[in-house]
Amino acid sequence: MLVAALVLGALTGCIACLITFPVSMIDACCIAKKLKQGQTVGEWEFF
Repeated sequence: MLVAALVLGALTGCIACLITFPVSMIDACCIAKKLKQGQTVGEWEFF
């Protein structure tokens, strides 16, 4: 997702970054919470 955010940012003058980076941060927090609770996380799992 980070690579996609960087590509979209380069193509749109970083306007897409205003959407994709906050979504990426939320996703990272959700996955970290699952890991902290001892749950497994799939390779391509989001949120």
